[in-house]
Amino acid sequence: MSKSTYQFKRLTGDQSKLLVCPSCLETLTQQDIENYSACPYCDYHLKPDRELEDFLMEPVAEYWASQYDINFSDFQGQGISLD
Repeated sequence: MSKSTYQFKRLTGDQSKLLVCPSCLETLTQQDIENYSACPYCDYHLKPDRELEDFLMEPVAEYWASQYDINFSDFQGQGISLD
């Protein structure tokens, strides 16, 4: 497995994931970078990769799953890969 390009963190008591800018270390939400692929604080250009795409698509996937009453944790350990 390759080394992670980006670091993420979660706030205590909150399920939403935040991206840590590799340059200025500010925490970014999906809304901060979904229209521009750069940090709004330091203009660091984020390199598109699978990890960043997953971060940006997480709210969409959660909304979709809630519409169909799907719990992704039900699939863990059953030989089904969601990657």
